[in-house]
Amino acid sequence: MTDENITMSDNSDLEDGSPPELRGYLSKWTNYIHGWQDRFIVLKESTLSYYKSELESNLGCRGALCLKKAKVKPHEFDDCRFDVSVNDCVWYLRASNPEEKQQWIDVLESFKVESGYGTSSDSSTNGSGLRRHGSVTSLQSTGSAGRTNRRLAEKIAEFDTYTDLLSKQAVTLQGYFDMAAAQINDDEAIDAVKYADGINLSQYSQEVRATSASFRATCAAAVLAAQTCADLLRRRETRARQAEELYIKPLIEQYFGGTLDVELVCSEADEPPTRSTETFLQLSCFISQDVKYLQSGLRS
Repeated sequence: MTDENITMSDNSDLEDGSPPELRGYLSKWTNYIHGWQDRFIVLKESTLSYYKSELESNLGCRGALCLKKAKVKPHEFDDCRFDVSVNDCVWYLRASNPEEKQQWIDVLESFKVESGYGTSSDSSTNGSGLRRHGSVTSLQSTGSAGRTNRRLAEKIAEFDTYTDLLSKQAVTLQGYFDMAAAQINDDEAIDAVKYADGINLSQYSQEVRATSASFRATCAAAVLAAQTCADLLRRRETRARQAEELYIKPLIEQYFGGTLDVELVCSEADEPPTRSTETFLQLSCFISQDVKYLQSGLRS
């Protein structure tokens, strides 16, 4: 279970001194209506962010914490839960097992030591910070921080290759039909191109031409639509990345002091209950139109 949930960048990231990227699924407390929900958590540089799923990680985060200012605290009674807080903003997180929880805590604490925000005694104990956790946390090496983006780029390139082949095949097929129709229209070849039942193929030459032309036009339209979709994907990815760099991160730093959690803002969620009582809590809450507008603005 841990192998599937946690991924980290290569050991090369550790060797060149750059902070590694940690990512994986954890359960996050949202509110009393939805309770614990699986969220895709990403540690990158000095920011801990979460997304609804890995597929949405390119569309902007739903919340972020400045890890340099954060406090990481394991829960007193729940062996799988730990809390990450910055001032009054608290994320309640739960791993699938105690071992996975401890791995997350170790990496988060070690990142603070590596970035110079830990105690000097911790720094001397850890030595090179995250380096001592390399054999534990690099359970599934990803090769780079942009694994999802790179995969999308590869698929788009593969799709472009297929569309080129489709266009060439359509042109070739059109040529075959043209040659067949020309042979059928040749007076000397009419007798040689008849079916066994005596049907003359020359009467179908115009239909073959029309059908092949329609096929080519359909292929051209399909290729154009596919190219448009590919261009939209590229533009969407670029705009999302630019928006995150230009607007979302400065907004978090300026207005939220390095913290932002859309789910907590929109739900008035209190601290989650313990395992023994959470199944009995069925409360309702109402979200104002202003908060809905804020949420839609952050997601767009």
